[in-house]
Amino acid sequence: MKIEFYDRAGGDYNSSDLLGEWVETILDGDTTDTDWTQHSLQAIAPEGAVEARLVFSFLQPDNQAGAAWIDAATLTLTDNGTQLAQVTG
Repeated sequence: MKIEFYDRAGGDYNSSDLLGEWVETILDGDTTDTDWTQHSLQAIAPEGAVEARLVFSFLQPDNQAGAAWIDAATLTLTDNGTQLAQVTG
């Protein structure tokens, strides 16, 4: 799970449009298919950010088997003097 920040709407990930990203691993090869866990990720938007993206990446090196279920994810912008993006789900 990660939050990416861009300096323009629709910016490209592999370019200078990406200002920063905050990443948390929420499952791995040891996670069973019956585990449901709550996760939260908070990030302060870098100066100049105009877009935030919530991203779930499922990486399978060597085409390993696996699955992930994501339920009720929310992305919230909190303005308390800083731009704080928070994901819960």
